[in-house]
Amino acid sequence: MRIGRRHAALLLAALSAGIILITLFVIDTSRNNGTIELVDLLGDRSALDGIAVEGAIRDGYHEMRFRWADGRITKQTKVHDEPRNLNTYYAPGMPLPVGDRFYEIYPSFTSNDDYEVRYFDNIDGFRGDFGGMAFIDPSLVYHSAANSRAHTNYQEKGLAFIGDRVFYAPTTTRDYTGSSGIYEVIRFSGRNTMQGEDSEQPATKRIAELDLEGNSRDELQGLEVLGLEAVDGKLALIALVDGRIVVRGFDADSGEIIGEAALDTFVHTTTVEGGQRPDGETYRENYDAYADDDTGILTLKLTSTNSTSLENHLAIISLSLREGVQLVHEQSLVHPVRDAEPIEEYSRFSFRDGKLYAFKRMLSQPPDLFTRYDDLKIRSFFIEAYEAGELIYRGELVTDMNDDLVQEQHLAEPYQFQYEPYRYRQMEDVLFRSTD
Repeated sequence: MRIGRRHAALLLAALSAGIILITLFVIDTSRNNGTIELVDLLGDRSALDGIAVEGAIRDGYHEMRFRWADGRITKQTKVHDEPRNLNTYYAPGMPLPVGDRFYEIYPSFTSNDDYEVRYFDNIDGFRGDFGGMAFIDPSLVYHSAANSRAHTNYQEKGLAFIGDRVFYAPTTTRDYTGSSGIYEVIRFSGRNTMQGEDSEQPATKRIAELDLEGNSRDELQGLEVLGLEAVDGKLALIALVDGRIVVRGFDADSGEIIGEAALDTFVHTTTVEGGQRPDGETYRENYDAYADDDTGILTLKLTSTNSTSLENHLAIISLSLREGVQLVHEQSLVHPVRDAEPIEEYSRFSFRDGKLYAFKRMLSQPPDLFTRYDDLKIRSFFIEAYEAGELIYRGELVTDMNDDLVQEQHLAEPYQFQYEPYRYRQMEDVLFRSTD
C-alpha cells in the first residue's frame, strides 16, 4: 500500500512537472507570436528586393524584436524580470537619450560663451544621477544686446557620437564672431564648474577649427552651425554659409576636411530690417538626420517654412560620405500633420540601391468614436519606397498593438484617461538594411 502511494506521488510529481513545462512552452511560443505582417497596399513588393526592415515592439513588460526580409518575418522576444515604466518621449531641448545615458548642454558657470556637456544615467527612460561633465571653451564673441545667447538650434543638436566617442560643435548663429570648432570629449569629470576642481579634470580637444570672423549679423553673410552628425565613422557638420545649407565632412581622428557639398537649399534666418533674405523657398533650422553606417549615407529631413497646421512640406536630401561628400538624392514630400485627420509622421528614411525607403506612422480616429488624445488613436505603420521621386510601393506593417487601447477608448468619462507608458506597446528603432 505504501509502495502504491509512493508511486502515485512520483507519478503526480512527474505529471505536474510536465504540465509546467508545457505551460512554459506555450507561454514562450505565444510571446513570439505577437501579430506583425507586411500587407501590400500599392505597387509591387519587388521594390523591397534586397532590403530588410528591422525594429522592435515593446512595452514595460517585454520587447519583441522583428526582422522582415525576403517575404518572411522573424521575431525574438525578451520578457523583463519586472515591469519597466518606459519613458520614450523626447522633444527638442529635452535631455538627449543615447544608450544608457542622457546628455545636456549648458552655458558654463563662468561664461555664457563656454559650454558644459553633462551626462546623466538613463534609468528606464528617466534621467537618473549626474554622471560627469566636460568643459568646452571656444573663443567666441557675441554681438547682440540681448541678455540671452541665440543659437540656430537647441544645443544638443551639436552632439554626435561614434561608438563611445562624444563630439560637440556649438550651434552658433551669425551673431558670433571669433573661433569655434568641433570638439571631442576625452574624459568626463565627476563635478561641474560650480563645484570646483576635481582630482581628475575633464579633458576635451578641438579636432577642427571653425572660423567665424566673416560673420555679419546685419547681412546674410557668414558661417552658422545647425548641428553635427556622425555616419560611417566620419563627422558631418550641417552648416549655413551665407544662408545656404552646406554639409562639410571631417575625419573624426585628424579633423581634416574630407569634402563639402553646398545644397540649393536655404534656411530662413532672421536679419535686421532691410537685411538680405534668401530668394525662393526656405526651411526651418531644426532638421532630422538618419545615418546608415553600412552605406555611408546620411539623409536629412528639412521642413519648409511654407508648412501649415494641416500639412508639412518636406525636403529629403541624401549625401554619401564614402568618398568626400556627394549629393546622391533629393526629393520633396507632403504629409498631413497636427490639425489634420489622420495625422502622419515620417520617422525614418534610408537611401540605398537607387531608391528612397521611408517608415511612416499614422494616427487616426477609432471606429465610431472621436478622441482628442493622440495616445488613444488607432496607430498604423507603413513602409514606402520611392524611385526618381515617385512612390512605387506602399505596404502596411499590420500589428495587434491597438488591442492595448480598447478599454481606454471606451471610458465612460474620457478625462479619466491616464497615459501609462509601460502598459502600451510602441514600435521603435525601425531601420532599413541591405540583405546582400
